Amino acid sequence: MSSTRSYRQFGAIVLAALLTNAAVAGPEDSAKQNDLSQKFDAAYKAGEFEDAIKIGLKLCETSPKDYMFPFNLARVYALQGDKDNALKWFQKAADNGFPEIKLAKTEPDLAILWTNETFKKILDDIRKNRLASWKEFTEALAKNPPLEVVPSSYDPKKSAPLLIVMHGEGRTAEECAKHWKAPAEHLGAIMYLPRATRPAKGGGVGWGNTIERSHEADYAIEQALEAAIRKYNIDDKRIAVAGFSEGGVAALVSAYRHMMKIRGAVAVAPAYDKTLIKTASGLRSPAPSFALLVSEEDSRADEVREIEADFTEAGLAVHLDIYGGVKRDYPGNSDQRLARAVRFVLEH
Repeated sequence: MSSTRSYRQFGAIVLAALLTNAAVAGPEDSAKQNDLSQKFDAAYKAGEFEDAIKIGLKLCETSPKDYMFPFNLARVYALQGDKDNALKWFQKAADNGFPEIKLAKTEPDLAILWTNETFKKILDDIRKNRLASWKEFTEALAKNPPLEVVPSSYDPKKSAPLLIVMHGEGRTAEECAKHWKAPAEHLGAIMYLPRATRPAKGGGVGWGNTIERSHEADYAIEQALEAAIRKYNIDDKRIAVAGFSEGGVAALVSAYRHMMKIRGAVAVAPAYDKTLIKTASGLRSPAPSFALLVSEEDSRADEVREIEADFTEAGLAVHLDIYGGVKRDYPGNSDQRLARAVRFVLEH
């Protein structure tokens, strides 16, 4: 099996492991994990699997309770054709709470294990982990309801737009609201800001970047939408989602998954999840609209341009706003820019 075929996906898994561990490790341990993970990633990319295994074993030793590092190690052993060790570390990942059932079932690097009975039994353990993880998340979310911001012009007798905003990794709903309050006020939009509950890299909380975590962010958006509709007179044709960085990715994904409910998405400095574009040409009319904002000095600027190009080619309405003066942050004059972006997705 080619080492380059699944490298891009593998890099995302390595990153997920870093995000999982950095929140619970001290600065020195986190730096060590980051260094080892980068070496592990490089060895995998080069097809140097023996070196990757040695590094992977060190990662598992430094973080014995982590589930992503043993999962990655199982993948490399499987690529080497070593079923026994692949199963051993796959079981270790499950024992440590690995909840990514869809990833476990479809990861091509584990193809030699798919028909193995032990592998199938481990999948049952992972399903249980997922159920426990989902229960933990939904209970935590219920205890941390979204922040609500109501415009001064709100009249219960008239329907109002709804803006659901997802904060970035390590940030809070309150901090996020500072950037979006004036635009929402200007547009007369009720604003709901869900609160993440999972530990994030460098402290705080975040929405995560794995398959299962994306469903959690999506669930948080759906719960906020339903709560707003129950409490306020919402114009169901003027509902938008927005977010910064990690939250921006969640907004883009949600607009796709709930295109019959959500009019569009505004994403500030999002990464590009290329699985989004796969269904773009098949979207029903009216398809969601998208507004993308990023600093010219942000390392993601080219990614965001690529999103704009691909979405436009797919026939979607896209507004692109490139600004300067910062790296990965909101623009200096964010009130006007964000209001223009939200208006675009609500009116196209």
